[in-house]
Amino acid sequence: MQIIRYSIFFILFHFNLSAQQFGNTSFYLVDSLEVSNIDHSDLKKLRLNLNKFHSTKNVVERSNILETIYFDNKKTFGDSYLDYNIGYLLYEINAGAHPDTLSITLMKSLAYSYNAKGYIYDGQNDLSRALECYISAKKWCKKAAFSYGLNRTFMNISLLYLKQRDFEHAMHNAYRCLEVVMAEKEPRDIGYAHSLIGHIYFAITDYENALKHYLESLKIQTKINHAVDIAHAEIMIGKIYVQLKEPNKAMEHFSDAHDIYKTKKNDIHKGNLYKSTGECYLLQNKYKKAVLSYKESIKVYNDLGLKVRECTAINRLGEVYFEIGELNIAERYYDTAHLLAKRLNHSEAISLSSYNLGTVFHKRGQTKKAHDMFNKSLQIALFSNDYIQIRSSAKQLASIEEKERNYRQSLKYYKIYQNANDTIISHEVDRQIFQEYSKYILDGKNAKIDNLKKKNIILKKNKEILSQKTALANLDAEKKKNQIIFISGFAVLFFLLSITFYTIMKNRKRINELLASQKTEISKKHEQKITLIKEIHHRVKNNMQVLISLLSFHKNKSTSSEINSILEACQTRISSMARVHEGMYNSNNLTEINAKYYFEIFLSDLYSSYQTIQNVELEIVVSEINFGSKTLIPLGLIVNEIITNSFKYAFQAERDNKLFFSLDNSVEHNDEDGHYVLTIGDNGVGLPKDFNPENSESLGMELVQIFTEQLDGTIEHLKRPGTFYRILFRSQDD
Repeated sequence: MQIIRYSIFFILFHFNLSAQQFGNTSFYLVDSLEVSNIDHSDLKKLRLNLNKFHSTKNVVERSNILETIYFDNKKTFGDSYLDYNIGYLLYEINAGAHPDTLSITLMKSLAYSYNAKGYIYDGQNDLSRALECYISAKKWCKKAAFSYGLNRTFMNISLLYLKQRDFEHAMHNAYRCLEVVMAEKEPRDIGYAHSLIGHIYFAITDYENALKHYLESLKIQTKINHAVDIAHAEIMIGKIYVQLKEPNKAMEHFSDAHDIYKTKKNDIHKGNLYKSTGECYLLQNKYKKAVLSYKESIKVYNDLGLKVRECTAINRLGEVYFEIGELNIAERYYDTAHLLAKRLNHSEAISLSSYNLGTVFHKRGQTKKAHDMFNKSLQIALFSNDYIQIRSSAKQLASIEEKERNYRQSLKYYKIYQNANDTIISHEVDRQIFQEYSKYILDGKNAKIDNLKKKNIILKKNKEILSQKTALANLDAEKKKNQIIFISGFAVLFFLLSITFYTIMKNRKRINELLASQKTEISKKHEQKITLIKEIHHRVKNNMQVLISLLSFHKNKSTSSEINSILEACQTRISSMARVHEGMYNSNNLTEINAKYYFEIFLSDLYSSYQTIQNVELEIVVSEINFGSKTLIPLGLIVNEIITNSFKYAFQAERDNKLFFSLDNSVEHNDEDGHYVLTIGDNGVGLPKDFNPENSESLGMELVQIFTEQLDGTIEHLKRPGTFYRILFRSQDD
């Protein structure tokens, strides 16, 4: 039956090559194979390989033939042959009909195929499937004791986690890779492992450790004289010195890499070399040389078909021309990068080039075009969670809307900017914490290696002692044999018990030290985080105080009463926000401030600012309520606007003037969902009877409306003598 099937297949294969099926009952080699796109020479090779596959009984040779077919035709058939090979190898291994040596060979081939399939998924950005394949590869490498394959698998897993910015797992697998290659003592692979670890440290901006590992890699690659790997290490060391702002040292390493690439073909590292050299020239303000280097990198990337990298290099070239004031040339390069990014449908590249075009239009005063480009950049960045680009674009849009007096839109973009900035600061804190954690892990790895060395020395000494005792026992007379055996056995037993007891005590001590060290590290990191948050509040408060001082300076210089009034209003608004950050800085609880403490000080400050009216009595009733900055800043700005209006317009010198301020939980909502009520007013001259705060055109009342909406609240003008408002709002703190 099988002979008939194979005969039919080869007749069909020869005469009708559009769709064919062949194989045996347990494994199908090809299912509806499309070969219409294969040229004549490749078709002959494919026919020859298929004939070989069915004519041999050697399972290893069959697996090798499948790999050959895959690599010869992977552009036409995709990864289907890898699936066939994996299925075939699993079938042969599970059949259990092969000697151990052959089974190990099949396991190695299976691990290789899983790695190759994982690499394909990795390239397609299907990271979960890629990880599944790599884990399967690791499993079969361990079963076959396949060190080389295990080393490559750990490296692939590490790079996959690095792509996900999971630095902890990336570092763990990189050190596992180093352990495997150190045991095998293969210099080139040891150099690769050090480069991988250096690459991870570079990604978390720990340049000291990154430099250490790349220098170790360079030392190893130089010893074995592998030119391309030497050049790669030189490039990365140069890039580290660029980040450390040491362009002279960077240029030394870039020059060595350039010397190597004089005789080498273009590859990705050569493109990176030219691009990094351009960055170095920019540090030295050598703009002409920077332009030449970027143009060379663009040429290399173009030759290699690396379009995304080419787009990045074009953007950088445009940034150089923008920096030296050549706006027309900068626009031309930004536009080229933008068109290329759109063809590639690469969101990050589109967002960056859109932003860059916006900066050119903004510089020229073309506000409408600049706004459109910044908005396009922002929308794409929001979709792809590119927080750095979100921050840059939102800041530009907020500035444009503020100049156009569109305060609502400006506030909206500023809020987006602030959220992105908070996320970036949070990532920076996490990165710093991981740096400390990685140092701790590194110390642990080094200690583990030292302990292994000590254990090896102890074992060697024990072997020497044991061999000496054995030699002495053999020299003794026959009549003392039983006695010597008894004494030797007792000595060995005592020695083993001593070693066991010593090991138990040493492990217990090491565990206690490790627990104490971890506790200290956690406490230290907690203190560092608290210090960092307090420092942020302190700096924000100081920056706001600088703004207040600048406004005061301009007020003193101005002779216009209208401008002075505007500047004074800005001062009090900024002061209300600064008070929040000052309270956060001085508070033991970094997330909340006591509202009574805050408003008593704030209202007293406002009262002191308006000394022209002496006979004003403050009546303040505030419950024991704590608020965070998300609630307290807009609430303080609302109070500032209303109280300032009272001081300016409500009071008369000959009357008993009173100012009322009440803040409490909302009775009608029972405070179940964080509702609060603010009642604020004065017994002054009052407002017109038909006054409605929602229809008021004054800037102060418009700001009160905006901040009330921000608190999910409502404002009501109470019909009482004087001017009274009742504001019902919700806490915005999580």
